[in-house]
Amino acid sequence: MKAEFDTAGIPFPSGGKRVEQLERTVTTLRRLFDDPAYQPRPAQPSGPPLLIAGWGDRLLRVAATHADIIAFPGGWANATGDALHLAGAAQMEERIAYVRDLLGDRADSVELNLLVQQVIPPSDGASVPDRFAPQPPDAEDRPEEAPSVLVGSPADMAQQIKERRERYGFTYFTVMEYTMENFAPVIATLR
Repeated sequence: MKAEFDTAGIPFPSGGKRVEQLERTVTTLRRLFDDPAYQPRPAQPSGPPLLIAGWGDRLLRVAATHADIIAFPGGWANATGDALHLAGAAQMEERIAYVRDLLGDRADSVELNLLVQQVIPPSDGASVPDRFAPQPPDAEDRPEEAPSVLVGSPADMAQQIKERRERYGFTYFTVMEYTMENFAPVIATLR
């Protein structure tokens, strides 16, 4: 997101340039971790597990080639990088299928992660439609049914997590910092 680059005080290059830079970084790290003379040695012989997050074809190709964990942000940024468009169920299924095809033999060894964009308890349920604009292109999905949104009681949200695991294959879930307190009871329910 452009705001993250602005906060860090670094230029926001084109998407293609950002993907090129990421791929150079990843291949350099992997080469260094594989070099027995490299110091300091990583705790794990091949280096730490590598998570690459993305939505577009080019970035997901890099992730499928190099990542141990592929993270899906639940949507895509607009051209200026200042807004996220939530993906609906059909869009998420298409992205997962695309990645699984790219992974080939690695499909069973790469973990899939979902960034949960919103965790909305029942007390905030009435405001769900107001939180998302514009609507996802597959607008037959209501915003609260987007894969990257959890809505309801802790038991409801725990069930939604289980459903996303079964439907999409996500085994690793990340929540935004500002939603951690809303998500904490879901962890207890899942246990």
